[in-house]
Amino acid sequence: SLMLRAKLGRPDFSAFNYIVLLKAAIIGLFMVLGGSIVQMIWAWDANIYLRIAQNWYYDPHDPNLYVFGPFYPALIRMFGGLWAAFLIANIFAIACVYLLYKFSNMPTALLLATFPTFLVFGTSGYADPIMVFFLILSYWFYTKGKYWPMALSLTLAAVTKYTALFVIPIFLLFVAYKQRANIKAYLPFLLPVCAMGGIMLWLWRAASDPLAFIHLQAAWGATGLVDPVTQANWVLHGWFTNQPAVLSNSQPWQWLTRNYIFQLPMLALLILAAKRGKWELSIIGLTFTILTLTTIGMPAISTPRLILPGVWPLLLAYKDEIKANRDIAVILMIVFAGVGLYWLLAHAGGAFLA
Repeated sequence: SLMLRAKLGRPDFSAFNYIVLLKAAIIGLFMVLGGSIVQMIWAWDANIYLRIAQNWYYDPHDPNLYVFGPFYPALIRMFGGLWAAFLIANIFAIACVYLLYKFSNMPTALLLATFPTFLVFGTSGYADPIMVFFLILSYWFYTKGKYWPMALSLTLAAVTKYTALFVIPIFLLFVAYKQRANIKAYLPFLLPVCAMGGIMLWLWRAASDPLAFIHLQAAWGATGLVDPVTQANWVLHGWFTNQPAVLSNSQPWQWLTRNYIFQLPMLALLILAAKRGKWELSIIGLTFTILTLTTIGMPAISTPRLILPGVWPLLLAYKDEIKANRDIAVILMIVFAGVGLYWLLAHAGGAFLA
């Protein structure tokens, strides 16, 4: 839109083309290595989004669909079916990378593009890149003092994936810290309140439970927040991580180690970023990182994907260091892309990864 172009500045088409070419190269290499786009889009949650788009949430064989936000299925329903899902997810993934580039620099943006689970789930028809895009856009508008567009972006993030609800109070505190007694600055937050009120009313009528999107998480073993030790015990001894289809021949301790490889460096770097004065970005990133350390059930073994909303604040907090150390950034990109491509092929083959 004209408003968005005015906020983001004149498009840098050379950078945009570079990002699109990278995405095309990843998909092309995936296909050359034997990957099937159709199988990839039909795998796991991507398949669920397609089913919701086709029949909406009225599936007598699966009453747990209400845990998935309606925005992405609505887009698929509006624009078509399987290939629409693929295009929508990839367009938003490209938009995420380009927006982060406008916020920082090319090496920082490409680290997000190649981050393993962003590469996988930003390609395979999941809702995660849509939520991440609106979260980055929310922060962009917040830094510009444009609170109505910020609130609208937060609302769209929340109705895409309900986990975005965790950062809405944080943005409210950010605005309160800057605006103090300016009551008008708080009015935009009525947008997500009204949107979630509408969704809860719909859930009350459709599922007889306005909080169905929370309560139905129990079907995947997510019965509430726990401490990290309890989560570790669950991963090691829980039902999900002892299923061959889930583990893909890995042991539970390997699954837990994989989680910590993502969680612990992010936790340390985000805390360090706060000490260096990047407290806003640190708080946003820590919210999602800590959340992945305090869940059981399916969310506990989906850590590398669920931690994605915390990756962009981390990269943005270290944008200057990344730009100053391009050689290290390139090595990380190559490693990230290799792991991501391997995971993408496994994901398309039916293995559960995150």
